[in-house]
Amino acid sequence: MENHEYHCLKDLEKRLSDAADEVISCALAHDGEEPFRVLSGDLVATHQFDEAYLPLLIQMLGERTEVWDFEVDGDEFILYKERKPELRLLTQDALEAIHERHYNFLYNLPGGECADLSGMALAGLNMRHMDFSYANFSGAKLRDCDMTQGRYEGCTFHGTCFIDVQAGNTSLELSDFTGAHFEGGNFRYSNFENSNCTGTVFEHVNLHRANLDLCHFYRAKFIGTSLDSASTILAKGLTVNRPGSQAQVALEIIHARHTLWQLGAGDGVQADFTSESMEKLDFSGKDFMSALFRNAELTRCDMSSADLSGCDFSGAMLNGCDFSGANCRDADFTGAELHCCNFTDTELDGADFSKAFAHHCDSLEEIYLDQTMKM
Repeated sequence: MENHEYHCLKDLEKRLSDAADEVISCALAHDGEEPFRVLSGDLVATHQFDEAYLPLLIQMLGERTEVWDFEVDGDEFILYKERKPELRLLTQDALEAIHERHYNFLYNLPGGECADLSGMALAGLNMRHMDFSYANFSGAKLRDCDMTQGRYEGCTFHGTCFIDVQAGNTSLELSDFTGAHFEGGNFRYSNFENSNCTGTVFEHVNLHRANLDLCHFYRAKFIGTSLDSASTILAKGLTVNRPGSQAQVALEIIHARHTLWQLGAGDGVQADFTSESMEKLDFSGKDFMSALFRNAELTRCDMSSADLSGCDFSGAMLNGCDFSGANCRDADFTGAELHCCNFTDTELDGADFSKAFAHHCDSLEEIYLDQTMKM
């Protein structure tokens, strides 16, 4: 019987080969320090093949010799131009010696040195009650370690892997967990406040009563991990319920830090409500000059008599908010949507309402309404 040529198979092979060629060429051209990363969904969309054939593409990439290492993390392909260095195994004695030098560093004692545990493998180590604040754990792998009641404030955990780590009631605030991966483990009652968890993966992690207030969770993933009992006041990148009373307390904290920022104090942080969703919060009478509200959604918030001069409300959705008596000089409302807002006696000199939509905001001066598209 004569062999038949199946054009559909040839077409699939070409699409997968083109996808593999694109990934390899981009990985080789990538000149950053970090490995090259690409989302499998982007490859499926660009080369128009069914995601059911992704395992075949993975096998094809594994056969290519132009890159040293290749791995898959969820929906992301990661390629290394050079072989990943082997993690250095840290013993308990070595850990305690590093901790002693780090303790001296923290308290300005002789022989002090900031701990650098990057690229190290920590397995089954006892780290209870240790203070490694401001240490570098980038690229480290911690497995079955006990960090209970320790202090790890301001640490760098870029790409760090936490596997079955016990860290109940541990201080982790102001740390950078960008690209970190938590797999299993106990972080009950731990404090992550104001940490950067961009791209972090939490897989089957116990976060019961953990403090996640003011954290950034952009592109973070929660797999089999519940946040029901965790505190997530004004955390960014999450869609969770935040009790109004707790949100108001967080607003007061943000206001205090914003005030310090205005004064140039070291602990000050500019108020950034970008893409936040807020309801019935009381900003009245507070000084939030130059705060950021880009693409935020504010519903029935009281902004009366507040100093909002120079604030950025571009792209914001403002529903039933009270701006009466507020100072909105030089504020940017470009592209904002305003529904049933009160601007009675509001100072609006220099405010920009270009391409904004106004609906039942009759208190705005005609000069500002002329800039908007009335709905």
